[in-house]
Amino acid sequence: MLVQLSYHLKFIIATLLGNLFIVEVLFNNLGLTTFLLSYNQPAIFFISALLLFLPIYSLLKLIEIGLFLLLGKGAEL
Repeated sequence: MLVQLSYHLKFIIATLLGNLFIVEVLFNNLGLTTFLLSYNQPAIFFISALLLFLPIYSLLKLIEIGLFLLLGKGAEL
């Protein structure tokens, strides 16, 4: 079950990030996408994207390593 959950986690996170702008507009929240639209400089976009991507990538890699150690075989996510 953990392998299936970790496999579908990529799709779930991609869907959540894809709908982030719509949710921010509907609920009038000033979030990351509003920040990126207000300050549209390449350096700010790069740093914001990096700060968003690195924790998600690290979490997925930690889950993959944990499953490898737990199951003893590789589960490619």
